[in-house]
Amino acid sequence: MRRLISIPKVYAIIPEKFNLNELCKTIEVMLNQGISFFQYRSKFKKNTQKTKEILCLLELIRSKKGLLIINDDVNIAYNTKADGVHLGENDMSLSQARTILGVDPIIGISCYNSISKALNMQKLGADYVAFGSCFPTKTKLGAKIMDLNNLENIGSLYIPKVLIGGINLQNLEKLLKYDFNCIALSQALFQTSNIKENINRFFLILNNE
Repeated sequence: MRRLISIPKVYAIIPEKFNLNELCKTIEVMLNQGISFFQYRSKFKKNTQKTKEILCLLELIRSKKGLLIINDDVNIAYNTKADGVHLGENDMSLSQARTILGVDPIIGISCYNSISKALNMQKLGADYVAFGSCFPTKTKLGAKIMDLNNLENIGSLYIPKVLIGGINLQNLEKLLKYDFNCIALSQALFQTSNIKENINRFFLILNNE
């Protein structure tokens, strides 16, 4: 059986568009507030630009013992020695990605609303699975909204379960009855006037305080 990883309660999805200097300042605040799990997501940039940005972010995030996962691009993840990759339905297969990346890097899989897919990915050696979009989201245009009732059976999975898509302080409590390990947040973290306060409120809700 593959090793079972532990992931933090909050997974910060970095927006597609950003000023690198400003982003680094924001991420430093997040790191100091207890967020240590990040995803770099870029659909349109050239590899040279992505590589430059990822290497810069890796240096900062690892200085605080955090992790950076790359969305979709297995080769960029391999070349930058990032901490892992997150794969969607149109990306490279899990087995191909594992062959390229090796044993140690984290591989997460988008399972949308499918428990059966998640169980299969668990069997094939995924490190975590993600379900969503839980709510309407502007981060991923065209994302299908899942029926939250599908989450009732995610307790049958033993690897970490991530919930993603449109989650914010107003709707998070709707998810607390489900057996998840982590929430993925983008706009709710990166597009707020008070990052520290928002992070603290998310952790209070997640910790049922």
